[in-house]
Amino acid sequence: MGLAGQYHVHDDRELSLPIPHGEFDVPIIYGDRMFDKTGELLFTSDGHDGQFGDVILVNGVPWPNMKVKRRKYRFRLLNASVSRAYNLSLSNGDTFAVICTDGGLMPQPQFVKSMRHIMAERYEIVIDFSKYQPGQKVTLKNRSPDNNIDHDTTGVVCQFVVGAHVTDPRSNEIPQDLNPNMNVMGLKESDAKTTRLMRFERKDGHWTVNGQTWEDVVNSDYNLTVANPGLGDVEIWELENPGGGWFHPVHIHLVDFKVLDRNGRPPEDWEKGPKDVVYVGESEKVRVIMRFENQVGRYMMHCHNLVHEDHDMMVQFQVGEGGHDPIKADPCKDQGKMGPLFVVPDDDDHGGRGSTPGGSGTITVPAAPAAAAAPAPKVNVLGTKVKKTKAKPKRKVKVKRKVKAKAKHKTTVKRKPAAKKKSPRRKPASSSRGRS
Repeated sequence: MGLAGQYHVHDDRELSLPIPHGEFDVPIIYGDRMFDKTGELLFTSDGHDGQFGDVILVNGVPWPNMKVKRRKYRFRLLNASVSRAYNLSLSNGDTFAVICTDGGLMPQPQFVKSMRHIMAERYEIVIDFSKYQPGQKVTLKNRSPDNNIDHDTTGVVCQFVVGAHVTDPRSNEIPQDLNPNMNVMGLKESDAKTTRLMRFERKDGHWTVNGQTWEDVVNSDYNLTVANPGLGDVEIWELENPGGGWFHPVHIHLVDFKVLDRNGRPPEDWEKGPKDVVYVGESEKVRVIMRFENQVGRYMMHCHNLVHEDHDMMVQFQVGEGGHDPIKADPCKDQGKMGPLFVVPDDDDHGGRGSTPGGSGTITVPAAPAAAAAPAPKVNVLGTKVKKTKAKPKRKVKVKRKVKAKAKHKTTVKRKPAAKKKSPRRKPASSSRGRS
């Protein structure tokens, strides 16, 4: 609900590219939230289906303005929403470049007019403001994908205000080739040793993966797994969402994968890089290929709709044999043996140097003027407030058979009956892409 952050990992290859760096390399963490009249955060799980707020925060600021110079900017996007997906585009319909996905730089940039962005996905995009006049405003808009609950304020993310021209040409290009490392993107179907099916579905009132929930994993003393790939094996996993009414952002830990296809169609252009989170829409099957390397042990796979995840749509897989026990390897320490939770920086530290490769200073997104911060920003927004239908009766949850456990002590989790998802009026998906 509250805190989110970014770690920026650099290497010599990335630092050598003439893409925007320094003050022109801007992290953007955005997501929807709900507030009461006193400004306190509100949370409702909407029958264990999700949460959809009516205020879009960008780096903690509602609908901010950002002053930009007439040149290219690189934005590191993180969707920190609980349950909302976005379809991002520029208000003037111009193209922008996608240069990086969850796992790093793409082989080549992809130029699109819009892109879908789901929870926990990371993308880097480059917008060229040199084509605009000083004082011109460009809005980052959201044309919502299916299965969101929209409000009349969720069609706008933020706004850029173009300023003076920049004469320094450095770090102001988008090269044709970005990343020669083909460890992930060079994988072929013929490399795969095994193909596995993973079904993400609502079953007997539970969010399940292949019929399992995290409660089953707990009751097995953390021994239950959905897959057991060998160390170094290449596998294809078919991620299937057979139901309607919701989508699942599937996050597979440990690995980066390549998206092969979506219902037999090629992946979207913005997905053509190494990833660890992928959109699986209603009635979709998405095939991904990956190599299980670097570590052995147990790792998680889960839906990154945080409400689905918190209600047990999470399982684990075992890579190779052995490895650290994820439960017992680093147990919680007594408070007296723990170090400080944080260290207050020195006065002359000013909070560090942000994420800039050259240490050029802290990067911030300027907020709108204080006088305009209280009401919603005076911009034309998309979408309409959705009228919710009357909730359907709750259904009983069947008692799940416990998996045979090896340990003496079992953890049981009590569940409350879950209501079926309310049926909001949906907006049609929009995908007005150039090269998308």
